[in-house]
Amino acid sequence: MLKVYILIIVVGFVGSVAYGGYYYYKDTQQRIQILTENSAKLETATKLQKNTIDTLQADAEKYAEATFKQKKEETGTYLEKEVDVLVCSLCESNKFFLVNDDKRTVGCSNCGYLTSTHWIIPDGQ
Repeated sequence: MLKVYILIIVVGFVGSVAYGGYYYYKDTQQRIQILTENSAKLETATKLQKNTIDTLQADAEKYAEATFKQKKEETGTYLEKEVDVLVCSLCESNKFFLVNDDKRTVGCSNCGYLTSTHWIIPDGQ
């Protein structure tokens, strides 16, 4: 009778270990599937974000060039000045021209990048 009880305990222990391994395997597979889906979503979002940034930068450059040409055609000449406190974020130049006196918009002389300043620019500069 003692052998039967020991056999029941051993079979129960082996069964518990097998069920624990099976549960661990299923749980791990589910986690791997979720992580794979999240990784795919993240890659798609990253590509979309990169494409959007590239498009916005290209549009900004086109707009800057068009504004630069328009301002030059309107006035025939433009005020260009080296400014020590401003540095263009695209080409790192410090030569700027004033595009619009009302909004204090300045453009880079090298690449045409436009920025709006909220600083007071003294008259004659």
